[in-house]
Amino acid sequence: MAGKIRYLHEDKNGAYFARRRVPTDIKDQIGKEFFMKALGTGKREAIDRLPAALVEIQAMIDETRIRQQACASSQAAQHKSPPSFRPLSASQIAAKWYLSRIESDNAWRNADARYARQGTFDEVRIRSLKSILSGAADDYELLETFGDEYRVLKRMGHATAEVGSQEWRSFVRTLAAGELERFSYTLALDEGTQPPAPAKWLTEAIEQLNEPEPPNTTPTPVSTRQLFDRWRKISRGSDEETSTCRRYRPAIESLIAFVGHNDAQRITNKDVAAWTEYLINSENKAHSTVKKVHLTAVSGMLHWASDNGLIEPVQIKARLKIPRQQLGRSKGYTEEESTRILRVAQAYTPSAQSRESKYLSNAKRWLPWLAAFTGARIGELAQLRKEDIRERDGIQFVLLTPEAGTIKSGRFREVPLHPQLVELGFLKFVDLSRTGPLFHGLVKDSDTSRQPAENTGKRLAAWLRAEGLTPNGVAPNHGFRHRFKTIATELGLPSRVVDAIQGHTSGRAADNYGDVTLAAMHHTIKQLPYIRNDV
Repeated sequence: MAGKIRYLHEDKNGAYFARRRVPTDIKDQIGKEFFMKALGTGKREAIDRLPAALVEIQAMIDETRIRQQACASSQAAQHKSPPSFRPLSASQIAAKWYLSRIESDNAWRNADARYARQGTFDEVRIRSLKSILSGAADDYELLETFGDEYRVLKRMGHATAEVGSQEWRSFVRTLAAGELERFSYTLALDEGTQPPAPAKWLTEAIEQLNEPEPPNTTPTPVSTRQLFDRWRKISRGSDEETSTCRRYRPAIESLIAFVGHNDAQRITNKDVAAWTEYLINSENKAHSTVKKVHLTAVSGMLHWASDNGLIEPVQIKARLKIPRQQLGRSKGYTEEESTRILRVAQAYTPSAQSRESKYLSNAKRWLPWLAAFTGARIGELAQLRKEDIRERDGIQFVLLTPEAGTIKSGRFREVPLHPQLVELGFLKFVDLSRTGPLFHGLVKDSDTSRQPAENTGKRLAAWLRAEGLTPNGVAPNHGFRHRFKTIATELGLPSRVVDAIQGHTSGRAADNYGDVTLAAMHHTIKQLPYIRNDV
């Protein structure tokens, strides 16, 4: 009928409901046409409960939109962001309810004469409100009167006090005072007299509600995952992911899980500091791993994003001191250990029942020898291609180039082959190999050696450990790199040439002058002693 109160619905059985149509933008998430909340069977009771019910429905709408926005930005369910509406004080909430209920009351009076003829108010509720306002009501009575409304207000962020606290009782007493003001207004209308003006505190709260909301200065969420991908591509200059990035990615995911959201704008130095402490104390991560991988990844990404204006300025100052490492031995192989490994490698043939690929068999046969005489990283050697084994000016050498995969420095280098490698038949092995990678098969539909070369290195290390060839305290593949430097030092070989062979940089300005030629490296390599490989 004309003048019907908005959102109030009466069904065919005479029961009243708060009914609001689900907004179009969240209909897929809700899965129904209307929000419905029961208000009782009496009109006056329904009118009293309608404002609180609408507040609860609005809270459901707000929360659904927050979840929807988070899912769209992070590609997964994330921690909900704070509500976009401004928080309200107890007096402002009381004023909002006061205005809403007076508006509903007047709408009913304008719509149907029977409304005003229904009689007096609920005397029981009025007594409860007066008892609450006076401070005589116990906590149970406060919960009976405003328990449902307070839970909604707390979920929306308007209330923070714990039930039973002094702050909570003060909050509820203010709500009771506002509702009594509304009763005074409607009672005067029932008696046909001019309603009284609201109390001064209520008038001030109404004025505050009418003030324009301050502009929203909350930064737009920035996906931490997407930021990491962007940083990775910019730093590498390509879409391809390096082994370092693959080590960093789990660190980024760990931070996201720890802080409970995917918004880089909200990550603080305090968050990062607490996270590093958690990694060490709760996940038993090594100090060196947390510092070199976790902290480096997060700090580098956030500072890059901050410097480039992608997020608000941030300073990650969290630091971690690595305890002095307790070493019971050298990080490199001894002469006896390296000789044993190389003998096993030279004699290696897969068993007849083995389903091992020819690439992995070749890796076990040749990579330890190449590592021993080049001091190169195993990943650089594992990605060697047939076309990377070359000769110039009578010098046979291997070309370690980013075109084949990962080179840590990003620069190619030419490393001469030691005469013993040639005598063992390495060049013959290369001649008999097909064009392309020597120690792995390319991933299907890919022309990169990066990932499969890493896998080859891991399988080689696992084999050395399984054969009992690697002692505790020595990294299976890196042990040869340490051994190479030790031998070069013992022989008094020029450190600049040795660094050039291994791909090390000293950081000295003098190293930028002049070139370490292939001939200089060949002269140095030839001085390395032969390794006894006779059994």
